[in-house]
Amino acid sequence: MGLWPTAVEQVVSIVPVAALYLVVRARTTDRERWTVRTAAGPAMAGALGAVAVVFYFLATHFGMLTVVAVLTSLYPAATIALARFVLAERISRWQGAGLVLAGVAVALITAG
Repeated sequence: MGLWPTAVEQVVSIVPVAALYLVVRARTTDRERWTVRTAAGPAMAGALGAVAVVFYFLATHFGMLTVVAVLTSLYPAATIALARFVLAERISRWQGAGLVLAGVAVALITAG
């Protein structure tokens, strides 16, 4: 089957998103209209999400599933890193210790 189900899912998901966009746009005032600049962020997020799905598919089919499963379970660490570096949020000692332990656990699991 390959990537066809994923491609169809990505294309089909455009329909409700476009409908929501049109509803929101119709309800906003002239000064709050969405522009190309305001729509660029959500469009980029959608494109990156599609790329992530393709890479996950490729990793699960051509990589070691045990390593892929462990690495994908660490996605909250990416959220914490983004919050730290993009939003300048502070990471507590416990959060930092948790991140370090999670990294050590991944290293131990992948080492075998």
